[in-house]
Amino acid sequence: MMGKIGSKSELDDASGIIPRSSTSTICLSIEIQISYFQIYKEKIQDLLCSTRRNLSVRKHPKNGPYVVNLTNCLVTSLEEVQRWLAVGNRKRVVASTSQNEHSSRSHIIFSITLSQSFQEIIDGRPHVTDKHSRINFIDLAEKKDVVTKRPGYSL
Repeated sequence: MMGKIGSKSELDDASGIIPRSSTSTICLSIEIQISYFQIYKEKIQDLLCSTRRNLSVRKHPKNGPYVVNLTNCLVTSLEEVQRWLAVGNRKRVVASTSQNEHSSRSHIIFSITLSQSFQEIIDGRPHVTDKHSRINFIDLAEKKDVVTKRPGYSL
């Protein structure tokens, strides 16, 4: 045995902290997905989909509200996130105002979902646990009373 922080092939009560930590929890997989949509004139539009169609909201009994058929893109790098964000930004409804040349006319929601799968050793047996986290970035459109420079554009 190599002492309290050493390693050996089989773990027992005298095993060190590093071997015990390494075997107690192992991350099996990490997946990051993004979605991006706007709400314009009370209609929900997917900003990452090539076709423009109105989507609807439903309520999942366990997970709460969600947008039906919303595109979720699997990403593996910051560059991919930035590319998808640029794709969505080109489809956003914007108009010029006296204060802002590219004023958002719609509410937008950009979501990042992190899914992790862990294997833990409990009582000497492996148990797999899935964890899901989501962060939503929300940009609300300007007030209705802001006058635009483009006729026909309003909230």
